[in-house]
Amino acid sequence: MYWTLICAYCSALRSRSSRTSRTVESDNKHVVQRLIIDQRIEQTHDASARFEYIYQSADDSLLVVEVEQLGLDLILAYTDPAGATQAVNSPLQRDEREVLVIGGSPGLHSIRIYSEEYTDAGGGHSIVAFHPETPPGARPIRPYALMMRGNQLNFENHSEQRQVAVDSYRLAAAAWAAAEQPAETAWALMSGAGILYWSMSDWESAAGLARQAAALYAGAGDQALFAAATHLEAAALMELAGPLDSSPAGPSLPKKVRHLENAGSLLDIALLTQQRLGLAYPAAKTINNMGLLAYYRDDWDLAEERWKASSQQFNTLHEWRDEQLSLSNLGVLLLQRGKLVDAVDTFTR
Repeated sequence: MYWTLICAYCSALRSRSSRTSRTVESDNKHVVQRLIIDQRIEQTHDASARFEYIYQSADDSLLVVEVEQLGLDLILAYTDPAGATQAVNSPLQRDEREVLVIGGSPGLHSIRIYSEEYTDAGGGHSIVAFHPETPPGARPIRPYALMMRGNQLNFENHSEQRQVAVDSYRLAAAAWAAAEQPAETAWALMSGAGILYWSMSDWESAAGLARQAAALYAGAGDQALFAAATHLEAAALMELAGPLDSSPAGPSLPKKVRHLENAGSLLDIALLTQQRLGLAYPAAKTINNMGLLAYYRDDWDLAEERWKASSQQFNTLHEWRDEQLSLSNLGVLLLQRGKLVDAVDTFTR
């Protein structure tokens, strides 16, 4: 039987007070704007909107472009003056930033932003181009370039390149740790945990990196991302354990129980934080995984309660894809419980 596990991520806008900002509400399906260094542009839109930003470079200097994902999982496609295109998408879904390093030659640089999510929820993004600060002896562009490389490989999704992506994220984390930049270090570690979890099924390594990221986010005062990293660690521990009645080839029963207990404590922490911050979508994803945890523990009453709650919350938020996945989990469980009429009704929804 296949049970869909959704890990929760939540966006947190990290403002740069030294840069000017303006907000644009977009009703158009395709918007083209000029990108100006150190001027942040914010857009509100749904998943169907398409944006293009143009930057005219007069020299070969390099710029960092950061795009905050505000309630949507975004993809960036960068075209340089020679016509070469690269696409990037981080393994963190809606969480954290997408990043590009652009420049290197004079001419017209284009950045297209779009989403492939199946959702009716509103969201948006903000974008800013900047020259990173340069302490003496530092190479401030390099960790951003490593993040871009990891996100590009994640988007391309070739199995033989996944470890290269993880290594890129680790190198970025080491560079930022040496520069004493904990929030950026956490971002890189979280990205490594994401690809280990989603694409490589290396649950133990994913849990370890997520745990490190959560501690750094907490120290940096970013509670939303702390909750996201905590949830990711919990999800990895759940996969590491598996259901209590699964094959004896996995971890021993005491180890399974310990992993699931730890996952439960982490999910409780994540949900309390998300509810306190008013993060309804990440909270719904956490509740969905609480349903899966209950199922793994053979507590079918609680699993049914959790999946009903998460599907209803996703419905209220107009999050179609996530609602479908919670309902799929619920429907299979109802079939297992012999509640055939309820199962058919759930699948029909």
